[in-house]
Amino acid sequence: MMGDTAFWNGLRLYTGDQWGQAATSEDLKKALDAENAGNRSTDKKGGAPGRRNRKNGATSSPTNLDNLFDLWVYGIPSTTSR
Repeated sequence: MMGDTAFWNGLRLYTGDQWGQAATSEDLKKALDAENAGNRSTDKKGGAPGRRNRKNGATSSPTNLDNLFDLWVYGIPSTTSR
């Protein structure tokens, strides 16, 4: 949904921000969303300085991970009609 590079960078951001502390699924989602949006800053402890992760000026909109986390982490079925 977000690409390998954004995923691994988001995971690095998450582990760096949460090192030595208790972390939640929401913390992981925030880090992945921040990396996927190209904004590495998080609202917790300041995070890493902002950084764009777009190559060659790509402007594709980032994927929101809300539905994925709702289904796979929180067990909430999607409310979108099929």
